[in-house]
Amino acid sequence: MPAVASGSSIAVSVPFASICPAQKSSLRSWRRDKSVQRANTTAHAKSERTRASRSSQPNDDDQVGQEGEPALETAGDEIPRGPYFDAVKLGPRWRGYLIAIGFEGHIRTQIRAAIGSYFYELGSRGDRDVLKAEIERAVDESPFLDCSEPWSRRRQDARAYLAAPPTGISNVDGIIADVAALQAEKERLASEPYEPTWELPKITADEAFAEIQSAVQQVIMDVREWKDRRRKGLEPWLIFEQPRRTAVNCSTGTGKTEAMINGIVDLLRIEPTARVAIAVPTHKLGAGLAKRIKVAYGSRVAAEWYGADHSDPLAPKETMCRLAASAKELISLGGKLQLLCSRRDNPTEYCPHHPAVAGGIGCGYRRQQSFEVRNRTRVWVIPATMLSLAPPDGLKRVVQLPEGDFDLLVIDEAPWFNLASNQPIRLPVEWFSSTWWAAQEPRGSDHHKDLVIETLAKIHSVLAAQCAGEISAGAFASAGIASSDISSARRALWRFKAALRCLIKPGSKLGRLKKTLSPVAARNQRVVMLAEALYFITLHLKGKLAPSAINLIEENGIRYLSLRRRQDINEAWLGAPTLYLDAADIGSWEIAKAWLPNLELRAEARAKAPHMRVTQLVDSQMAYWKLITDAADEPVAIRNNQEKLARTVASRGVLSENTGRSANG
Repeated sequence: MPAVASGSSIAVSVPFASICPAQKSSLRSWRRDKSVQRANTTAHAKSERTRASRSSQPNDDDQVGQEGEPALETAGDEIPRGPYFDAVKLGPRWRGYLIAIGFEGHIRTQIRAAIGSYFYELGSRGDRDVLKAEIERAVDESPFLDCSEPWSRRRQDARAYLAAPPTGISNVDGIIADVAALQAEKERLASEPYEPTWELPKITADEAFAEIQSAVQQVIMDVREWKDRRRKGLEPWLIFEQPRRTAVNCSTGTGKTEAMINGIVDLLRIEPTARVAIAVPTHKLGAGLAKRIKVAYGSRVAAEWYGADHSDPLAPKETMCRLAASAKELISLGGKLQLLCSRRDNPTEYCPHHPAVAGGIGCGYRRQQSFEVRNRTRVWVIPATMLSLAPPDGLKRVVQLPEGDFDLLVIDEAPWFNLASNQPIRLPVEWFSSTWWAAQEPRGSDHHKDLVIETLAKIHSVLAAQCAGEISAGAFASAGIASSDISSARRALWRFKAALRCLIKPGSKLGRLKKTLSPVAARNQRVVMLAEALYFITLHLKGKLAPSAINLIEENGIRYLSLRRRQDINEAWLGAPTLYLDAADIGSWEIAKAWLPNLELRAEARAKAPHMRVTQLVDSQMAYWKLITDAADEPVAIRNNQEKLARTVASRGVLSENTGRSANG
């Protein structure tokens, strides 16, 4: 690794470009957003302070030595929206702040933001001479100084920040020293060793692997016993039992994946009809896992399942379903994807991408459901988000057996936060009013219609009497609303949905589909959302939702019902023994109990790591996406983080060389 001298910097001086139209557009957007934010604030004192300041000082930072902080956007908040409040950034990294020196009269604000960003990116030992030279050049070349705008400042005012008095340092030098000292303190705290408050691991990596292997083999024995009992069908009370759910908590690098693959391969060899589902957090992990299982077993027994909107591995520029946008629209209106694939007629109509028409180069979503693939695949690797839905038909056994579709469910790493909903569902309270529903003609008897109208009318009366905020389950119960009544009304509600089969032509693109369904779209959307709301209320009455799951909110005079809940694992996945593997080493198996009742921790294989140092990041959240480039990520941010990590590693190497210690301490 090349040495990096203390105080050096990789910053390279590049000429500033003139302000381009895109940058001018950014400035106009910034100014507009800033005006809106200030108009919406209620901090009257800020306005008074601003007027008083302007009456005694022509510009916001004329006083070089004694400049006040910019007026706050919110009362009582010393650093609203971060330390670079009101600074404009017109380019990448820290130089982006220097380009805008002088915009709307801001000089010191821009310089301060650039200095803070510089030391954040390069560390407290970043070259101060390079930084100061860049500031000087930015001041000399800024198009916002000595320009024709009414807020323009003199270039000489900006240069005054760089001039040092006879007995002191310049304003810029003072800011550089203060910010560098603050960054150095952050780095010191981040690298300061602390005694752990938890018990350190005592076993080696090999011993940890042996524990994991033993736990996995015990799960395989549980699977064989459960499968045998289900197959014989001699125990009628078996339908009241739950299969075992086992957790293995371990350290990273102790071989949990290898142990899992060994156990699954053993199961496949012993039980010719055994089928396994493995839920993984990302498709990248899934692809590698399926390949390893196929190699270990010696044939193509494993495959990865892709959703309709995922890119097709055989045609990366296409989605698995070539009409993924149409499919999403159709499903949102209560339709099924099959309606876009084919329609039985005389003759049968097919989507142009259907394998019956396009062959092997057609729809990837149908390709993975072909009889050949389903017949040979005994291990399906699925994204963990699919656990909240029932398995699609393409994942089920070709020939149904008493044991069910899968004999083992493996959850590799914690998917729990992906199953927690972030965006609430909102629907107008007026949708529960019986007036609209009374005018509709459902498919079914008048009894079904009356049941729906009566139930919705009761719910509407409860919501109408409530103030904004959380709605307790007792509010519904006191109105005579029972969970069984709501369940019955929900089943009857689907009869109000307009039939879509006769309206949809297979292979319809999004524009044509929307036009075709426009007469019934509003009706079906209301039915779908009301059905979801009734399901929420049913869970609420059964005590299975948090108090904040159902809220009343009001916007622009319209009252809405806001619904939010976690996504539970569908019961169809839980009919087989479950193995939960987690190498995060943070005890997330305790969280897993909320989704997997009766989860039993069978092994906690935490291995010693004598060459590992744990550092707490005190100024930022950390995740793989910050370092691993993805097509959806912002390239500049990813590159900056990678460079920062490289500089940190290099500087730590230099420190080790200078102190005569090894990198491992």
